[in-house]
Amino acid sequence: MWKINEVLSLNGQLYRILLINSGEIVWINIESSTAKPEYILELMLFNYLDQGCLTRHEDPYESLLLEEPPLGSV
Repeated sequence: MWKINEVLSLNGQLYRILLINSGEIVWINIESSTAKPEYILELMLFNYLDQGCLTRHEDPYESLLLEEPPLGSV
């Protein structure tokens, strides 16, 4: 059901899924300045989905996917 690199919205905050383990998800808040990885139980995500607090969201950085860095940049 979940995909790595998928963006979800939880109560207005955007999160990106980094890793999926059995029963556990590692994600980051992409709107946070620190964007520290957090663990959340998959059951919690299903509960938030059922409650309507969690929705799938368009990736706000999707336009960067096809961008090429300038030659010689670091």
